[in-house]
Amino acid sequence: QTPELFGRVAAPLVRNAEPRWPCSTWEGTHVASVVAGAVHGVAKSATIVPVPITRGCLEGTTVAAAVAGLQAIIEHRMRVEDLVPMVMPASKAAPAAAVLLNVAISTRLADMVGAEILEDLVRVLVMDLNVPVIVPAGAAGADACSFTPARMPETITVGGLRVYDDIYDRWPQSNAGACVDVWAQSTAISASTGTDGRDGVYDGSTRAGAIVAGVVAGVLQKRPSAPPLAVHAALESAFARADDDSIVAVLSRKSG
Repeated sequence: QTPELFGRVAAPLVRNAEPRWPCSTWEGTHVASVVAGAVHGVAKSATIVPVPITRGCLEGTTVAAAVAGLQAIIEHRMRVEDLVPMVMPASKAAPAAAVLLNVAISTRLADMVGAEILEDLVRVLVMDLNVPVIVPAGAAGADACSFTPARMPETITVGGLRVYDDIYDRWPQSNAGACVDVWAQSTAISASTGTDGRDGVYDGSTRAGAIVAGVVAGVLQKRPSAPPLAVHAALESAFARADDDSIVAVLSRKSG
């Protein structure tokens, strides 16, 4: 665990005991550091709950693994909501939570049955459990509406920007289009990559999603009972007030 997140990483939520990290974990550490690292993070006091959905650094993930991860999140959230009134009688609700879902599945793929299940689970999180779901638009340089869950109106879909000489424009690899809700920097993102506290600078659509996830966590810290739609609406003003070097002004398709 990186020193940036010391004491703020919970046990991973997994549906079985099979090891899923047989090689380097710097990717997840880097993204978590962008979300909540004490130095580089946006939400510096948030707690990270890992949900591994890959079998290794080179093997990637599957629709089934993503579905299993979402099922684990939903079951965990339902248990928390059931337990809070018993262990914390003065509390009226479970602690606020948000999900950063690092999955972009092409709707042209054959396995759309599994993808439809994934979308149903995302709706349960957002509509039934009031948990905002942030997803990267994807990095195929294509229409984000051709990917799920980026195409879903229930998610906060984040496109990636690049920076050059303090000028921001669309990162060429980022998916774009009408399904992108907000934009954030996705290139040259510095964050911790390991237990030695070493920093790394990397690109990727997930980094843009991580920045927005951190902002959402900050909104929920101030307004823990805010429903996902209210959180979505609050993003523009949150970004407008931000002065962190890792955050850029966000453009919403709703504001032109």
